[in-house]
Amino acid sequence: MYDSAILIRLPKQTLETLKQVANAREEHVSNFARHAIMNELGNLGFLDDSQLKALGIVESQRPIRSASDRSRSE
Repeated sequence: MYDSAILIRLPKQTLETLKQVANAREEHVSNFARHAIMNELGNLGFLDDSQLKALGIVESQRPIRSASDRSRSE
């Protein structure tokens, strides 16, 4: 499903917190990290409307300029 990987370094306490949160949500740390990354990309305006909707980012939370706005202006 995924064809790329990244390695990140975190302070030990951050990793432990990440594991606790992922465990409480009954998901793998990788899934939690992917979701967090996609949310940030959405908040920065790099995702299209359907991706924002899939992430649950509602209209009032959407960036001023979305990815679809950028593609229309290019």
